[in-house]
Amino acid sequence: MAEATEITARLVAAHAAGQSATYRRWDWERDRWYADEHTVDPAGPLIIEGCGALSPRSARPSSVSVWIDGPAELRRARALARDGDVFAPYWRMWAAQEEAHLVAHSPRALADLSFDIA
Repeated sequence: MAEATEITARLVAAHAAGQSATYRRWDWERDRWYADEHTVDPAGPLIIEGCGALSPRSARPSSVSVWIDGPAELRRARALARDGDVFAPYWRMWAAQEEAHLVAHSPRALADLSFDIA
């Protein structure tokens, strides 16, 4: 997640400056980055989601930042219902990374809008 936080900050800063930026997707089956790069067009809107996306470096150049939170068990149940059990083995690792991100970056405090789900 820390690497994704850095990638997000780079993409948002480039987009806000009117510059193209590239990123690569993660291959979950092979546990590595895909070789092909995807270009973010600065002329179009940019929406980045994920619990590691909001940090001080990504919040500064953003037009608007949103934090959506809820009880851990509800978030887990919804994510696994959406994505299936393929991600279940990663859940504990992600939860630990998410907690580290929350402590390091206080994303809720950075958000322009904040919502809690029930």
